Amino acid sequence: MKKVSKILAVILSVCLLFSLTAISAGAVAEAIPNDHKRPSVTAKQVTTRPNIDGKLDDATWKQATKSPFTQAALQAGAGILWSYPETGGGYTELPEDGDGDFYLGWDSEYIYFALEVQDEEHVNNQSQGHLLWRDDCLQIQIGHSRQSMFDDSARFELGFALNDKNDRQLGFRWTDTTGLVGDFLRAGATTDMSKGAGADYYYYVGRNDSKYTTTYEIALKHSWLGGDGLVNGDTFMLGFALHLQEDALPEACLGDPSTYNGYFMEWAKGLVFGKTLSEAGVITCSASGGGSVTPPPANDPTTTAKTTAKPTTTKPGQTTKPGQTTKPGQTTKSGQTTKPGQVVTTEAPTTTTVAIDDVEVFIYNAETAVDADEEVVNAVAKDFADKELSVKTLIAPDDKSKLSGIPSENLLGVYVKDRKGRLKKIEPTMEKGTDAEGNEVEVPVYEVGEKAEVVLAYEAIPTTTTEEVTTTLADATTTAKTAKPTKATQAADGEADDEAGFPWWIIVVAVVVVAAVVAAVIVMKKKGAAATEEAPAEETPTDDAE
Repeated sequence: MKKVSKILAVILSVCLLFSLTAISAGAVAEAIPNDHKRPSVTAKQVTTRPNIDGKLDDATWKQATKSPFTQAALQAGAGILWSYPETGGGYTELPEDGDGDFYLGWDSEYIYFALEVQDEEHVNNQSQGHLLWRDDCLQIQIGHSRQSMFDDSARFELGFALNDKNDRQLGFRWTDTTGLVGDFLRAGATTDMSKGAGADYYYYVGRNDSKYTTTYEIALKHSWLGGDGLVNGDTFMLGFALHLQEDALPEACLGDPSTYNGYFMEWAKGLVFGKTLSEAGVITCSASGGGSVTPPPANDPTTTAKTTAKPTTTKPGQTTKPGQTTKPGQTTKSGQTTKPGQVVTTEAPTTTTVAIDDVEVFIYNAETAVDADEEVVNAVAKDFADKELSVKTLIAPDDKSKLSGIPSENLLGVYVKDRKGRLKKIEPTMEKGTDAEGNEVEVPVYEVGEKAEVVLAYEAIPTTTTEEVTTTLADATTTAKTAKPTKATQAADGEADDEAGFPWWIIVVAVVVVAAVVAAVIVMKKKGAAATEEAPAEETPTDDAE
């Protein structure tokens, strides 16, 4: 009887192993080929613990390292896109969702991870933990140190999801340091870790249907992963995969490839298939600063950029530089005003001449940026309702996915259009470069994607045009009125003003005329007085005459 029980236990273990490794993370998906490179991230130490609530609005995530998580970045080598093969060859069309950012931070006890992505419709109706991967979810594999990449017994594989049917927070553990596990994690709940924390893990999946975003917020205790706490310079292994399912699947569809219509976005490798930490990304803990390198910089020829100041002719409403326009009655800078058509020297936005050893980077060129159309301007204006904007757009080249050298003066934000025309604000990561003097510097670099439409939003700082003064001679007084030249006369007036400067002769003529009028009045008064003195006095009759 004992022998039969052992045989049955072995059979069940083998079946469970197959279900958790072959089925977990989509056994029917295939990788879309790319030139994969192991990604690495330097994670920043955080000084505050987050409120785990599915919102990334506290100080922890502002301190943590933020890195792009996009189809373009993964296809550029930071990871793998997995799709389900079509009958007869090819792949299902990739959904237009999934792009976002991920965050990494740490302190002496916990590793903090968050992922926020665009997802027009969140779908997950799974009730069995080991099947939650079949709908929208996040899977993570993690090892407590870099040495764990050589020891898969140190590998944790975890999954997190939000069930649409009952808003239940789902967490599942496929493996840990004890080997194959396969059990539910404690249900996720909002927890303010700043008020006290001691549990092995915390997580919460937040959904914002109005903004079409899903946010995964997670804290994992380093000792739970098999470590003994973190210090500056420590490393650990990490890989994660986002699954996006376009339609909810009934559980009866398990194993039928024709029923799947989602795909996986995997950062690093070895999670969706392989189940090994040897292909995961390397995370380095840093007590000062951080940043991502995805993929690592290549030793290729450097790229430089430089712009110089040049004279420009300003007119009311004319753009003189990104974020600066001219309007009557507004000031450009201390002590300087402009008239319609007056030539003034304005400083063009200048980017420091910096060499960057990343062949994926292209440098901003003002000549390729054009004024955005009204629809784009209105979309950006929703973020800056109280500001006057100058909005530019440009298109990334076919073979470059990162943008640098953007003029930072008055810059409000950088956006990228997704395939549905929605604007997504992006933040830069810092990459190392060398300035003109040979000093090592950090340069902001934006992950935009190849052939992407990039939108640059600047605060408009208008320049001043002086009021044109006219003189009315009828009453020998002067009146000022604001000049509003028409398009037909603006160019001619501008050319005249450019050549002659301010028309001082008008004031001279006015003074001369006023002086002449005053002199004439004085002369007339003197003549009147003289005439009165020369006139004979009229005699008055007396009594003697009678």
